Amino acid sequence: MTPEQSNMTYAYVLVEELNRLGIEHCCMAPGARSSALSIAMQMHSGILCHIFADERSASFSALGMAKCKPKTCSVAILTTSGTAVANVLPAMIEAHESEVSILILTADRPPELRHSRANQCIQQPNLFGHFVRKAIDFPVQQRENWHHSVSQLDYLVFRSQHPIKGPVHANLMFREPMGIESDLKLNQLPNTLAQWSTSTQPYTSINRTDTLPKFIEDIIQSTERGCLVIGSLPVEWRSTVETFVTSLGWPVILDGASGLRYRNIKNTIMFHNQVARLPNSDLQLQTIIRIGHTFSNKWIDRSFIWNAQNRIAIDWTYTNPSPESNCNHVIVTENLRTIQLNNTNGSNELLRRVNAHNDQAKQIIQNLSSKEMILMRELHGLIPKDGLLFIGNSMPIRDFSNVSSSNRPDITVFTNRGASGIDGLISTAAGLAVSANKHCTIVLGDLSAIHDLASLLFLKALPLRLRIIVVNNSGGQIFQNLPLSKSDYFSPTFDAAHNIDLSIIVQAMNIDTHQVNHVDAIKSIEIPEQPQIQFIELLVDKESEQKARNRDIQALSTAITPIWSTA
Repeated sequence: MTPEQSNMTYAYVLVEELNRLGIEHCCMAPGARSSALSIAMQMHSGILCHIFADERSASFSALGMAKCKPKTCSVAILTTSGTAVANVLPAMIEAHESEVSILILTADRPPELRHSRANQCIQQPNLFGHFVRKAIDFPVQQRENWHHSVSQLDYLVFRSQHPIKGPVHANLMFREPMGIESDLKLNQLPNTLAQWSTSTQPYTSINRTDTLPKFIEDIIQSTERGCLVIGSLPVEWRSTVETFVTSLGWPVILDGASGLRYRNIKNTIMFHNQVARLPNSDLQLQTIIRIGHTFSNKWIDRSFIWNAQNRIAIDWTYTNPSPESNCNHVIVTENLRTIQLNNTNGSNELLRRVNAHNDQAKQIIQNLSSKEMILMRELHGLIPKDGLLFIGNSMPIRDFSNVSSSNRPDITVFTNRGASGIDGLISTAAGLAVSANKHCTIVLGDLSAIHDLASLLFLKALPLRLRIIVVNNSGGQIFQNLPLSKSDYFSPTFDAAHNIDLSIIVQAMNIDTHQVNHVDAIKSIEIPEQPQIQFIELLVDKESEQKARNRDIQALSTAITPIWSTA
């Protein structure tokens, strides 16, 4: 496609999606930067266009139209860039206060022109402030991400109605040349929109409900090859999700942040990071149901969820979708208990492969060479009854997600996977121990510990029972798994290599301190019954550990490849 064709076709795709979402009217004023969207609006037979000389009149007229249909978002406002956008603000203040759903579409210059005194270029993102329910700054279009722009429109229209009605803002950047109707090439849509192009439904259907919609239940009931993917879950959702997963009986990927790794759930896929990378030609999945938020394994969103025709997300909230997520059905509910499934369908052949995979994975896990993964394998035996477990970010949460398994439902697992930072983890675990009045074990890496080590000076004065297990492998070894590990500047630029003896520092704080070389040595360390902090440093040689980890992963890959191959 030429730039003109790409801009024009992208604009029409957006307009088509808006019509599928229920937009019936578009009030607009003339402008060059918005020309592709203006032409697309005029071309579309399902949208009535109303032309005004100025944006202020257009926006107040749109407000009047929207008041007539309060149950839907049926009206859009389209402006060009610059002060044209600011003229919409008075009407949006009224829409905000009156709780009227309206979609604001503002065309914008590309990002390189911002802060450059370029003509008709102002700071349009967030110009409406708190007077809109949600605002999204769309990137300059790229064909491989058109599906994401479409899904963002779905989200904006949803937010215009939920939880409180009001205006929403889509700021859409375009680079010249803009294109005209003769540049429209609907026969050259990207593969990510292939299914959408043959449908009349929005790219993502979003339903806020207390019950499972019948069409979703019908999909699930008719599925023979399905899989569940469970991400980060709040504590109050875990038992409900466990019941849901168990009743369905499908293969399930449990992220460590789900808190369900110690629930002994049947058909849990061990070492799922290897399965997540498999192509659909091997998996042949019909339906994937995603429950929960972030995943420790990047391949879940990047490739695995794309493997099925039906991609269903069930969540208690719905935030702006990431460019990598690709669910075509979203169910927003705060009460999963009301969802009753009678489906016991399932591909015996798929379950046979999962069981064969797990047989091989369990053998590998039982004979691991990696100290760090051995720690995660044995971790359930290091935690007292009814104890809390906090898993640190970087490698600990990933290893925990892959190899941990036990029937220890008395253990409550916590993580900081919202932003996945490595700071403040010890303090977070200490807060859990104090608030719950229970023993808490935290497992984290050395850099994470260094970030928060000084907090121990103050935390030791609190009435808490806290055991800190630090894996000291002399730096951030997670980056060994990335291509940048081959850079001449890898160390210390990325791994922050060090030779810090953490035990000496902690011991100087008058804290019970132990330094060990093997996981078995931790088992012999008695857990104090009285409130206090206990610090255990597991020393790991980074070069030996990386070789051991590579051997373990290679052994697993060799063992499971024949199981999943369709050849």
